[in-house]
Amino acid sequence: MDYKASMEFINSFSKSGKPIENLNRIKSLMKKLGDVQSSLSFVHIAGTNGKGSVTEMISCALIDSGYKTGQFTSPYIVEFEDRIRINGKNIPKEKVAFYADIVKQMADDESYSQFEIIFAIAMLYFADEKVDIVCLEAGLGGALDATNVIGCPKVSVITSISLDHTDILGNTENEIALQKAGIIKKGGTAVVSSQNSFDVIETIKGYAENVGAKLIVPENFQILSESSFLYKGTEYELSMTGDYQYYNALCAIEALLHLSQYYNISCENIKCGIKKAMVRARFEKLLDNPIVYFDGAHNPDAAQKLKQTLLKINGKKIAVVGMLDTKDVQSTVSIIADCFESAICIDSFHPNAIKRDILADIFRKNGTCAYTSTLENALILGNFRDTVVIFGSLYLYCDIIRILEA
Repeated sequence: MDYKASMEFINSFSKSGKPIENLNRIKSLMKKLGDVQSSLSFVHIAGTNGKGSVTEMISCALIDSGYKTGQFTSPYIVEFEDRIRINGKNIPKEKVAFYADIVKQMADDESYSQFEIIFAIAMLYFADEKVDIVCLEAGLGGALDATNVIGCPKVSVITSISLDHTDILGNTENEIALQKAGIIKKGGTAVVSSQNSFDVIETIKGYAENVGAKLIVPENFQILSESSFLYKGTEYELSMTGDYQYYNALCAIEALLHLSQYYNISCENIKCGIKKAMVRARFEKLLDNPIVYFDGAHNPDAAQKLKQTLLKINGKKIAVVGMLDTKDVQSTVSIIADCFESAICIDSFHPNAIKRDILADIFRKNGTCAYTSTLENALILGNFRDTVVIFGSLYLYCDIIRILEA
């Protein structure tokens, strides 16, 4: 099987597969593949927002400590291979083809999801490469997520939780919290972000107590500047912007402090990891003239966090925005619309993108001038004197990079 055939194989499965009520489907597939995940050690990360940042911070610190570190994230940002990495380097295309061929021989059931197939490919790759540890980002939820087929991880991390994928995970934050808490295993240790509401934290505490797990809630830090903070007597510096990154960093720090029981991780390694971590498409500055940012804010909680960041930036701002129709577009726009002088709405980046006319109407109903455009025309930036903020679906990102770099 060559690379093209491997991608055709992966894409032959639907995004979510047939509905499931347990992990039997992924357990069956992994058993056929020799349960290779059993040979690996994990940091398991779940949450609505912040998973990617926490995964990168922990990974950077582990790499700085000298450990061969696997990283499994979703969705991909620029190319498919960037969701499966070792020490920050993408899986080679020929390896994708090699392991996809192995999985194809065992995946004799069309009910699998793309995510399950990709997870199986990643586990085979990490096991063959004998990585020291894998930073494993859950896809959707936690309890019934394919990644939860692993045994007890070295540490679990639950980041910020908010309403998203309510059709699958539940209609309240507490219901969603229970799904995310499913990655906490009996006798394990978990870290939960203090950015969550009291009720969400209490829900996760209750779950941890029921399974006999230790729960850490990092609190009481001091902001020193826009990029530095003090926690437990140690000063840390961030490269990623946004107030929410302080909370992501606290989760990463506590996870790494726990991991230091098993691995030789110094305070300097942790500080380096927090500072070095950069995740593309998380309030990333793409251009300086004009000033252009990209942020993958695609749900109400992420929109609120983006708004907090934008309020600190002086001057007029223009939005270029595209979102999927599966998201809570109404609530997301209502939160952030007043940050912008105008919004340019697009829809050509994904088959499930909300129609740009509909998106523009939502902005107008929230008091913001809105226009429609193709993505290419929206990115003719020479006429923009204001700050441009491109936000919404992460599926926008690779198209934007392609256009800007042309």
